[in-house]
Amino acid sequence: MTPSDILLARDLLGLGMSRRAFYEALRTGRLIRLRPGAGIDADLWQRLSPRERRITDHLAFALTRPAALSRPPVFSHDSALLLHGLSLVALPSRLHVAGSPRPHHHAADVTTHEDPYAQARVHLDRYGVDTVAPPVALVQSLLILPFADGLVLADQALDRGLSREHGCELLARGGSRHRARAQAVLDAADAASESVLESQARAELIRHGVPRPVLQLPVRTERGWRRLDMAWEDELVALEVDGRTKYFDYEPTDVAIYQERKREVELMERGWLILRTDAARVLHQPGATARLVARSLAQRRGLRRRD
Repeated sequence: MTPSDILLARDLLGLGMSRRAFYEALRTGRLIRLRPGAGIDADLWQRLSPRERRITDHLAFALTRPAALSRPPVFSHDSALLLHGLSLVALPSRLHVAGSPRPHHHAADVTTHEDPYAQARVHLDRYGVDTVAPPVALVQSLLILPFADGLVLADQALDRGLSREHGCELLARGGSRHRARAQAVLDAADAASESVLESQARAELIRHGVPRPVLQLPVRTERGWRRLDMAWEDELVALEVDGRTKYFDYEPTDVAIYQERKREVELMERGWLILRTDAARVLHQPGATARLVARSLAQRRGLRRRD
């Protein structure tokens, strides 16, 4: 998806298309209206994913810059993180635009913000738009998003090289509302998390007071090294977060499941208790994964004391 895929009325009219023909294309559905004066070919729109459609809407807003904005928009918060390619739990329901002074705009789905950070803009050549710097966008997002959604972003940000200390410095300069929650997210973030679902599962463990695990722990077995998604070494308890990519991306499903089972047996031979969770449990049975882990840890500690 690029800005050239967006059709602007002013460009089409300049090429000789009549205003009547443009609006007829919108009326008949050959063009999909994005913003006033901007549309996209209906066939292309149907092929776009929900994420690509949301990006397209951001680009259309920038290309049709309303008169109320004296300068090109600078996207902020989760709008900026979306454009920088981070995976979000939920796509932004609103467009976030920041500046100093605060931009003025009255579109129903656009929120404008004063930028207290005075950070240089980042220009995304791919899309031809400006955003606040990614660390700023992360901290802005942590102040408005729930804990689990924020942890998903913070894990990715650390993996991309964000310094936790820099994030804390930016947070200290921002607003005080929800700062404690945002700080807790930064404290809990871990670059070793390998998926959105792993981050969501860990957020549940944190909310229920489960001790912090080691992520991607390497364990030596007689048949080689194996890695555990989350591990509590003292109790020899591991939690594996089963997502579709684990079984479907790299090899036939039956082969992948067989290899996973063999790996689990090797770890059990070393004394490990392997627990499993998946998207259905994490997303639709709140607390179930945390209770499973907490109960297993307590049982292992009890066995260790009796020994």
